Amino acid sequence: MNRGKNQRKQSKEEQAKTIADHEAILRYIGKLYLSAKRRLDILQFSGYTSAKQTAASDDAQFVYFIERTIKDCTARSSCILQHEFFENSEKNWWVDLYPRSTFRRSCQIAMEEFLMLLGIHD
Repeated sequence: MNRGKNQRKQSKEEQAKTIADHEAILRYIGKLYLSAKRRLDILQFSGYTSAKQTAASDDAQFVYFIERTIKDCTARSSCILQHEFFENSEKNWWVDLYPRSTFRRSCQIAMEEFLMLLGIHD
């Protein structure tokens, strides 16, 4: 009986690690996305040169890919992903919209949905 509790506890620990891993991946993708958007804005303002054209093309493709993937998510997931990972939103932007438990559960679902659409998570 004690062994069963250890297995359940281990499963919860693994689940927490998976959620933390997903969040870390999304935070990293979000930083890359914001950097690419910033570079595109600067290049569009300063004008393209032939050397900058390739970088701008790569950034544009990456930004499009992320934005397209967000659009493919459900409305709730898209909202959460956009505010939580892909914009510079206030820390507790969700407080007026969701109870804490609903937000956490919805955030987990949004992360899994996004990563699944990218082919990173089953």
